[in-house]
Amino acid sequence: MLTLTPVSSRTTRRVVAVTAATVLAAGGLATSAQADPKGSTVLDLTCEGTSRQVTLNDAKGPWVPAHDNDSTGVFIPVGFAGATFDVTVVSGPLTGQTFSTSEPDRWKKGNRVGAGIVECTFFTQGTFYEPDAQGEIQFVYSGTVYGKTAAR
Repeated sequence: MLTLTPVSSRTTRRVVAVTAATVLAAGGLATSAQADPKGSTVLDLTCEGTSRQVTLNDAKGPWVPAHDNDSTGVFIPVGFAGATFDVTVVSGPLTGQTFSTSEPDRWKKGNRVGAGIVECTFFTQGTFYEPDAQGEIQFVYSGTVYGKTAAR
């Protein structure tokens, strides 16, 4: 569900749509086991009280293992819950325009919370220039991911 507040023009709606598509593609939970691959995103995970950073390959999809940047281990996602994405235009003529969206919970076939599955929260944020908005966009992407850890 996408909620826009306020959206008063065709240009603003286009900026919001382009920004959402760009940031969700770049910051979504697509993952890879490579260390810092080109086209990657670093995401903060907190699992059972332990914080770590993982590297995600932006083009692989949500079910591919994420590389743990502090080890040779990987995090293998099996479910997502409560993911939210918030965007605010922080400079330019559309300053103050905001929108939020949330994603439905989803599980990899055959997996549910149980033995060996850990619950982690994820968080990433950033700012980038968006030509259609003629200004900077700030985004926050967060939620819960369930998965398994494995050594490589």
